[in-house]
This record gives sequence, structure tokens and C-alpha cells, in this order.
Amino acid sequence: MKPFHRVGSLLFLSGHVAQIGAEITHRGRLGADVTVEEGYQAARRTGDDRGDGAGGRGLF
Repeated sequence: MKPFHRVGSLLFLSGHVAQIGAEITHRGRLGADVTVEEGYQAARRTGDDRGDGAGGRGLF
């Protein structure tokens, strides 16, 4: 199973978190503990980490 699913211009990443190495960079719930801007940053970080398996070029 792929770690992501792309439909048109949307990318679905289920079960992944934004992290650097083993450290999770964004914790909490969007709107409660994490701002919308932080949510965007977390999504970008997650996509960057999942593309090539080494945190390199990523999916974006």
C-alpha cells in the first residue's frame, strides 16, 4: 500500500505526522492546540518527509 493517495491536485496522507528525525514537530488538534498556519506547516513537513523515504525532495 502506498503511503499517500493523490486525487487530482489533492494529496491524502493518512497516519503520518510531521517530524524531524524521531521528533514530532507539531502536536495537538487543529484549532485547539495548533493554529491553521501551523497546520499548513505540519502538512508541508509531512509531505516533504514522505516523498523519497529520506526526508529529501518529498511529494511537493
